[in-house]
Amino acid sequence: MTTSCQENDAPRWPRTPRTPALSVMDRAGDDHSQIARHTERMDKQVFTGGLRTSSGFNATIPFARLILADEGMTLRLFGFVYAHGDWSTVRSAQRVVGGLLGSPGVRIVLGDAKQFVFWSYHPQRVLDALSGRGVPIVDPGAKPPKVWLGS
Repeated sequence: MTTSCQENDAPRWPRTPRTPALSVMDRAGDDHSQIARHTERMDKQVFTGGLRTSSGFNATIPFARLILADEGMTLRLFGFVYAHGDWSTVRSAQRVVGGLLGSPGVRIVLGDAKQFVFWSYHPQRVLDALSGRGVPIVDPGAKPPKVWLGS
């Protein structure tokens, strides 16, 4: 008798979010610094996507990570920090699309005139998160501008 793989599969339970492991000191109540750090980071948002630099370098999804935290924004490319700064250094954000394939993304302009495009399948989520942190969002109108070699 043959059976399908589905019949032999173990039941799949819904995944629950992982909670950070507390040290023995935290469990005993002697040191609450770990708990305080985790509480402060509750508002951290992380987006995985791609990156287009102003020089024309392009990394596809999922090689870039945009991290939005209370203290500022960090953009990592291949694990290395590409851009980092507090919220006063972020001048604006705008929805854009790739020129050739129409890939969705968000152009972010920093105070030092550095700009880049963060490619994301969910650009509105990224824009909403940036707007929630006080970043001005440039309204592209009915059609977002196209990004070609530079950002």
